[in-house]
Amino acid sequence: MDDIVNTYLPEAFAFIYVINSANAGGIQRDRLEKLLEHARKVSLEQQREFSPTRALFVCNKWDQVPSDEAEEVKNYIIKKLTLCWPSVDPVSQIICMSSTNASIAQALGIITEEFAALVKGIKSMVLKSIEASLQIQWRWLYYLLSRMAYLTKAFIRNSSKDRKRVTERMMLITERLLIIEKQQSSVNKELQEYLESKTDNAVSALAKYLKSSDVVKRFTSWTLDDVPNAEESGESWAVTKNYIQKALIKRLRYEIARWEEENHVFADCRTSLIQYFQQRFNFAEGQLRILESSVIADNAASPAGGPLVLGNFNVAERVVIGVTSPIWVPVGLVSLIVSAPVIGMMTFLKKQQDWSQKREYKKAKCGFMAKASKEYLSEAAEKQHLRSYVVEHLEESQVCLRQVVARIPELIEAEKMLCQQLRGEIRVHKEIEDFYEPLCEMSLRRRDSMAMFGIKKVGIVDISCDDLEWKDDGSSLLGTGAFASVYEGRLKLREGKQPVALKVWKDELNDSNASSFLAETETLRKLNYPFIVKFYGAALLKEGDQVRGILVMELCKENLRRHIFLNPENIPGVSTNAATKTNAIRWARNIANALEFIHERGIVHRGLRLENILLSPEDVVKVADVGVARFAVVHAYVAPEVIRFSIYDSKVDIYSFGIMMWEMWYGKRALLEIGGDLNTILHKVAEGTRPSHVEDRRKPPIGWQHLMQRCWMEKQKNDQLLKCVTSS
Repeated sequence: MDDIVNTYLPEAFAFIYVINSANAGGIQRDRLEKLLEHARKVSLEQQREFSPTRALFVCNKWDQVPSDEAEEVKNYIIKKLTLCWPSVDPVSQIICMSSTNASIAQALGIITEEFAALVKGIKSMVLKSIEASLQIQWRWLYYLLSRMAYLTKAFIRNSSKDRKRVTERMMLITERLLIIEKQQSSVNKELQEYLESKTDNAVSALAKYLKSSDVVKRFTSWTLDDVPNAEESGESWAVTKNYIQKALIKRLRYEIARWEEENHVFADCRTSLIQYFQQRFNFAEGQLRILESSVIADNAASPAGGPLVLGNFNVAERVVIGVTSPIWVPVGLVSLIVSAPVIGMMTFLKKQQDWSQKREYKKAKCGFMAKASKEYLSEAAEKQHLRSYVVEHLEESQVCLRQVVARIPELIEAEKMLCQQLRGEIRVHKEIEDFYEPLCEMSLRRRDSMAMFGIKKVGIVDISCDDLEWKDDGSSLLGTGAFASVYEGRLKLREGKQPVALKVWKDELNDSNASSFLAETETLRKLNYPFIVKFYGAALLKEGDQVRGILVMELCKENLRRHIFLNPENIPGVSTNAATKTNAIRWARNIANALEFIHERGIVHRGLRLENILLSPEDVVKVADVGVARFAVVHAYVAPEVIRFSIYDSKVDIYSFGIMMWEMWYGKRALLEIGGDLNTILHKVAEGTRPSHVEDRRKPPIGWQHLMQRCWMEKQKNDQLLKCVTSS
């Protein structure tokens, strides 16, 4: 039966595992572990997805469990099951029932609550499986249509411009691409070294544990109940020796599982590796997205109207296995438990060719096993044996690394080819427009339709409006903008109601704005960080045939500009309170931390200003509107390269951060002393005009002055300045 299950497993989209609750918890751990390990290998070899949610565990014969022991038995099952299936949700994935009672009730025309829960669980599991598969296909199609729109728009927009300017811009973009390409060789080496370092650390930690006195004592202590029985039926010594080997293997397996359960070394190592690979990939991908915006923009510093490529669709999402992606089989203790027996066994056996015969073993079983287990553990704990095992256990990380290393050069090469084509384009504008315009319109139209489909049908929206409470009137209104209003509300969670801010779209969601809503939602999902406004999820407000989008965010009390500007006691350049200066320094450091996190994920804020820095009820700063706003409407925050329509990158945020530091200290809007209209002001900023000291206020500390000045000096500003702030 196991062979049949393993053969069919690659085709399965879900499974139900029945547990005999009356039999000591009922989990046949070895059998389940082998099943999950096989699923893991299928996932790795064939890149087939298998979601942790696509399983249901039915605790049958629950009627045979004494009522006063039911809670204890259930907790035991959950604990043991979690070791094999770390991401199991006890509420939705574990059903306790009696098939006997359900059959009797069904004969009487009654459906028991337990059976109803099982049917509901099966329905939920099947729907989640279909949804997960649909989401993968949907993302690929959305990406394809977005890419088509980008390429066709690139030809159309550049055909209407001066050929000399187009050539110069494409040359500049190509130079940037070559820089990114050159950086990648060192990044690839860095990633490989990081993987090797983590592997070495895991090997050392496991070797140290297996050589510890407690483990050696436990491993080499045997009772007559523990040792294998010598066969009395005349079977050869080889049979008995095989039983001894299995006993040693089982004991080693137990020790490694115990160590991992207590220390989470492998789980943490795998998580750390894949997150680091994702971070490096996202950074490179983000640089490419910025250059893509320059390729299709009317001017180099203005991103194209509306997102053309779904920002979070990247190779990391497809190769992350069992850690951050919801579409792969969970790998917790499974792989280390199942593969542990091979460690050191072959070397150990070679040294044991002179083992005593069966009669000598029968004479002193415990002593024999103590000696054999000590020698076996000594071999198993050697680093050269452990290393191959650890490498196998971290195979998911290896897959992710190979994908990242291969994918980034492909993306760079694609952009270089496009720039070369645009640079060498000789067709007239009308010819290009007639050829590409229909394709562009079709791909945009289909992409926008796919965005709307994804929002409504593919699980992009993850919060039900039934779990939200707020009043759509002035009493709950926190603020309003051109596209959305923000209300104070409550989100129902298992642990209670959470105060939240609800960003409710003013217009109905349709094909024309669905892509923008989707892009903002997907960007926010990437930004889980203490100093960034927390994103709980998205919801849809249904009003007849229409729907409006809702983003559920962390509730903050006010923005930093209001907190400082309207309260002189909060202005460091005015207040004599030492805490005011301390707070400003702490806030600047935390904002820099948030910016560093944002930039590492390949995202540029583009709208950094004091209004977009919020304060939590505990006075912790929270960066808001990441990647959503266009360039700051406040002229002081606009970086010179943006004003000059140059190609920009994350350095524009560094410039804005420097201006923001000046305003935080002086409690005034920067550059108000410059006269003239907006164009005059922007021209002066582009030429080098920067904020100066305010005479009636105290100067900031020398370190603060130097840092903010370096932030707004074009030749010096870079992300290393953020590290200066965060480490100070």
